[in-house]
Amino acid sequence: MRLPSCHFLLFAVMVMLIMGAAARGGAEDVLDKAVAKSGITIQLPRGWVLGETRNVRTLLVAQAPLKDKDDTGEFGAAMTISTGAATKPDAKAILNTLKHDYPHFKMLDEPQEMQINGLTGIMLGGSFQAGALKLRMRQYVLTDGKAGYVVTVIGLESAWEKYEKALEASVATFGLAEK
Repeated sequence: MRLPSCHFLLFAVMVMLIMGAAARGGAEDVLDKAVAKSGITIQLPRGWVLGETRNVRTLLVAQAPLKDKDDTGEFGAAMTISTGAATKPDAKAILNTLKHDYPHFKMLDEPQEMQINGLTGIMLGGSFQAGALKLRMRQYVLTDGKAGYVVTVIGLESAWEKYEKALEASVATFGLAEK
C-alpha cells in the first residue's frame, strides 16, 4: 500500500521531530513546565511535586516523586527556595553556618561565584550525616540587590548522581516572576 504524498511528508516530519528530540538530550528532557509562585519562577525536575511551605520565608518546596533507599535509610530528594539577605553572599559565613548546623559537614563543591538570570551569588555544596542518613546537598545563595534567595537541593549521597543533572538544569531556570 502506498501512502499519499501528504501523509508521507507528515510521517517524515514526525520522524525528524522525534529523532531531533531524542538527539538533543538537553534540559528540556529533564524538566517540567515552569512554576510561578511567591514572586519566583523555576522549572522543576520532571515528575517532582510541590510540597507545602511551612513558614513565610520558604517560597517553594518540591520533592522527587519517590524516596530513595540505601543502607543508611530512606530519604526523598528535595528542593527548597527561601528568602535570604539581600547583601552579597559571604561564602565563609555560609560555610561556618553549615558546619555549625551539620557538625559532620564535608565540603565537596568549593564555593564559586555565579549568575543565574540576572541574580548573582555563590554555589557551594557538600555532604553530612543526619542520624544514620548520609546526605548530599548543594546551596545557591543569590541576590538581585533588593532581596536574597537560597536554593537548597538535598538527597541521599548514594543517589546524588541520579538527580544532579536535572537539579542543575532546574536551578539554571530560577528567576524572578514578571510583575
